[in-house]
Amino acid sequence: TELKAEKLSVVMARRHLERSDVAILIIDATAGVTALDAHIAGYAHQAGRSIIIAVNKWDLIQKTHRVTADFETDIREKLKFISFAPIVSISAKTGQRVQKLYGAIDEVHKARFVRIPTSALNEFLRQEVLSRGGLPLDVKIRYIAQVKVDPPTFVLFSNKVRKLHFSFERFMENRIRERFPFPGTPIIIKQRAKSVARQSGD
Repeated sequence: TELKAEKLSVVMARRHLERSDVAILIIDATAGVTALDAHIAGYAHQAGRSIIIAVNKWDLIQKTHRVTADFETDIREKLKFISFAPIVSISAKTGQRVQKLYGAIDEVHKARFVRIPTSALNEFLRQEVLSRGGLPLDVKIRYIAQVKVDPPTFVLFSNKVRKLHFSFERFMENRIRERFPFPGTPIIIKQRAKSVARQSGD
């Protein structure tokens, strides 16, 4: 039955995710984003995998600039939680733009292992974050450091650990993505208490 087929798809997807760094979410252009697509995308996101959205059967779509823009808007609206994932339209049947998908896989995989120098991160922190405010009055971020890759993980060192509002965490993630090259790759932001300021440097 259709339900059994969907369950099997999810099981197989989860097994593949356990053995991969980059997940390719294949969406049927003639069907749009389905509940099953969103379900599998959620698993990939929770597993910390890099993600590329491949829109297959693009050769069957009557393409205009508006149709292409509307299709991407619909994907972004339904899959907001993986807004960092690049979208590549392809046709597995004709081979259209498949080479571009290979290029995206390479780019996204490399992004998992990008390491940003601490000095560059703290310059970014001063210019793009601290100057704009938005923190609780009694919380002072002293510095930021990238502590690991695969996936990239950043730690905000502050005078006290208080759960930062999700809107500030989202703001931080968006600013990091604007400044540094992390296409298709999740980034993790953590917070730790630090009683004394760290000297700048790498």
